[in-house]
Amino acid sequence: MTASATPLAADAIASVPVFDRSRLEELKSMLGPALAEVLRAWLADVPGLIGALQTACDGGNAARAALTAHALKGSCSNVGALRLQSLARDVEHRLRERPEECGAASIALAQLRAEYENAADFIRTRLDR
Repeated sequence: MTASATPLAADAIASVPVFDRSRLEELKSMLGPALAEVLRAWLADVPGLIGALQTACDGGNAARAALTAHALKGSCSNVGALRLQSLARDVEHRLRERPEECGAASIALAQLRAEYENAADFIRTRLDR
């Protein structure tokens, strides 16, 4: 993924909500107080997935990177982190379509990290209530 092949254009990213509030409500009705534990686990796990994606890309292992992006996408889907899910989906597709660009994924990884922080801030705000 070269600088010209960013995961999503800024306007496309901005149009996707950071979080699906209805998904959080659904999880809250299913899990009750255990939702906080699930969200804390998600907060702890996602940086490791992004780090593993970085490692795979740095090593030029597009197949491993695509699998990791897929896992990140699923994790985000589970809790309703829509914007991060969209970015992970786009990274996964690009890695599968253009594996030769795996080593140049720094812009995509920076976007993933930034959107993780947005999602984490959203969750932490809810956990602090």
